Amino acid sequence: MFTNKVKCQLFVFAVFLCLTYVKIYHIASNDTDMRQNIKYTDLGETDNETDLNKGVTERNMIISQITVSKNLQQLGPCNENITFEGRKKPNLKNINMASAISRNPKTKMGGRWKPNGCIPKEKIAVIIPYRDREQHLAMVLNFVHLLLQKQNRDYRIFVVEQFTTIGENKKNKLGVDNFNKGSVMNAGYNEIRKIDNFNCFIFHDVDLIPEDDRIPYSCDSINVTHLSARVDTLQYRIVYEGLIGGVLTFPINVFNRVNGFSNRFWGYGGEDDDMWHRLVPKNRLFS
Repeated sequence: MFTNKVKCQLFVFAVFLCLTYVKIYHIASNDTDMRQNIKYTDLGETDNETDLNKGVTERNMIISQITVSKNLQQLGPCNENITFEGRKKPNLKNINMASAISRNPKTKMGGRWKPNGCIPKEKIAVIIPYRDREQHLAMVLNFVHLLLQKQNRDYRIFVVEQFTTIGENKKNKLGVDNFNKGSVMNAGYNEIRKIDNFNCFIFHDVDLIPEDDRIPYSCDSINVTHLSARVDTLQYRIVYEGLIGGVLTFPINVFNRVNGFSNRFWGYGGEDDDMWHRLVPKNRLFS
């Protein structure tokens, strides 16, 4: 359950302790009844096909093999039998970027964290497509960092923003919003793969906050998982079958197989419904 309150010149830099910033120039399981209990809060609005590789500069990269130390070899997998608090509405008062940083003292520079004393089952990249929602960003970072650390995840959070020139209109000459969320997520995915050997990718809207710390922020080995199937502003209902927007987890092999998100949709919406049609024929979605 959740609460909801192109020019592609890319670079990556660390912003304080909360995130890595990439700027651009359903919970599900084998038990389908689980979706009844997973809810998110919607933060609402503010004032303020070779799709996957299109527009992204190719770069060769050598990934060095990591020599596992003798001590590390002796460690066991991380315990997932954790005591959780369960569902509760998040307290959204008095949260800004400074408070989000102060409430997450264990987070490393660049939005990184991993548990000590055990071996996580996967390396997770959380990708947040972003535009003009700084307060929402502070809120989602505040809660998602805490949740991921409680679940003993090895993760890093990336914020991906489409580059616009100073004074550029948000709409083109036809009145269409010039934000392309699909391209932003694809470009972020391509650049992030050059940073580390991530094998689980979570695409996370900036205006959704988990209401339950039992929501597993991880990837199934072969299928996509829709974490935010039920949102407060939709009365926690699944309004149509193909709804998979919000928070979606991809094992790396599946994202590559469906060729990422479509680059053809401008403004908000469309790329998620298109993704449903990419996934269903390949039987790659838990609902």
